[in-house]
Parts: sequence; C-alpha cells; structure tokens
Amino acid sequence: MIPKGYHVILRNGDIIDLVNNSSILSFSSFTINGNKNELVEIKSTDSTGQGIHIIQENNSSKINYLKFSNQFSLIDTSKYNHWNLPSAFTVYGGQISVNNCTFKNIKSEDAVNFFRCEYKFQNTRIENTFSDAFDADFSNGVILNCNFINCGNDGVDISGGNLNLTECGFFSIKDKAVSAGEKSKLSLTNSVIKNSSMGIISKDLSELKSLNNTIINCEIAFCAFQKKGEFGPGKIFSEYDSISNCNKENLIEYNSSLTINGAKIEDFQNNVIDYLYGNKYGKATFKK
Repeated sequence: MIPKGYHVILRNGDIIDLVNNSSILSFSSFTINGNKNELVEIKSTDSTGQGIHIIQENNSSKINYLKFSNQFSLIDTSKYNHWNLPSAFTVYGGQISVNNCTFKNIKSEDAVNFFRCEYKFQNTRIENTFSDAFDADFSNGVILNCNFINCGNDGVDISGGNLNLTECGFFSIKDKAVSAGEKSKLSLTNSVIKNSSMGIISKDLSELKSLNNTIINCEIAFCAFQKKGEFGPGKIFSEYDSISNCNKENLIEYNSSLTINGAKIEDFQNNVIDYLYGNKYGKATFKK
C-alpha cells in the first residue's frame, strides 16, 4: 500500500512479479514509462496476483508501454483493511492516459476499470479476459486504435459517462462488443466487430451513435432496451454501417429506438432483457 503524497515511477525494463496473492494499492498517482524495446512488465508467475489499483483523487497518471498479465481482482480482508475491487487494473479519480499497452490473461470481473476519471486509452490491446475487458463508470474519455480479443463478456462497457471510440477492433466477444448504459453518450466510428455474440447495445436512457462501422458474423448487430427500472429506453443512430452474416440485424424493445441512415426501424420486441444475458443471446455474467 502506497499512501497519498507521492508519485510512483516505473521505468523501461522494470518488472514486478505479484505472487502470494499480492497487489499494489496506491493512493498516489503513477507514471509508467516503458518504451517499444523495453516494456515495463507487471505479471504473476504463480497466477495469484491481484493487480494494481490507483486511487488518485484529482491527480494524473500516465501509463506507456506496459505489459500487464495474469492478474485477478483485489480481495483484501486483512485485519486492518477491507478492499474488494472487481478489476485487475483500477484507476479512481483524476486523469489517466494509457498508450501502447497490453493487458492479457486477466481473470477478474473487469480487466480494466476507470471510475470517475477523464481518460485516454490508445494503441492498446486487451486479450483473453475471464469477463469484461474495459469498463468505465461515471467517466469521460477517448478510446483510439485499440483491440479487444477473446473476451468472456463485454468488450467495452460504459455507465453514466461519455465516450468517443474510434478505429478499434472487437473480435470473439462472448457477450456485448460495445455497450452504453445508465444515461451514457457513446460515439463509435470506423471500427470492426467480428465473431461476437452481440454488436452495438444502448440501454437505460443512453444514446449511441454508430458511423461507418463493420459488423460481421454476430448473433445480433444492434440492440436497444431498458434494463433498470429507474432509467428508460435506449437509442441507437446508425449511419453508413456495414452488416453481414448476422443472425439478427436488430433487437429493439418498445419505446427504445434504432435509426438507420435517417430511417426509423419499426420492428419491436417486448421484454428484450428476457432474451439476453445467456437466455438466448449473449452470456450470463459470472463473478469471481
């Protein structure tokens, strides 16, 4: 545990091996400065590592050329501390930039979770996750030129925030490739979703704009619905998207909406949630 009032720096070539259920919980911001030829590596050779978690208030962290692998979520029930975080890499508060990084073989509920942050997530890859790859709550940010591969649940899932997501790839996502919930606004452009269960999802008063994306070999391309009673329907606006070889182009609940190239789709379904989360489409969420 690192108290507040410091700034933690890891330089190119540094390696941290988290073993014996160890983790890093920091109340100070981080700079991780690897380079293309010498990455910073955070790993767990005995597969018990519980990740890195930065609680930084209004400070800023910068993560460059990090290889982060083989981690669980944080579960600390020791005598003096009680922490239970769902992610393996967590940032709470302030600003965070992540560039040229790899997150691989992550066995937590969320591989990466940003909470109440301003974030930039660029040129980065998340691969082989037990559950969600990227989750942002009440945060605003940009995801650019990233790949999400073989994810056990969602690829990118945001709640209560805003996101511009551009030039990304989603491959073999077991549930939702891109999901906006709890009154979020999400813009998705120039991206590819392939071999995934569900493509683009808007729920609970969220608005999702999809422009010039390619959706291939998915069960459902577009889905909009209400999941939580305290919110309302979802909206999707699609322009110039290419959809091929999907079992069902859209699953839109009454009162939710899908507009494709200016034309509102009038094909509705009752109680869409009854078809999702492993009931017919997608995958149920399992927590570790």
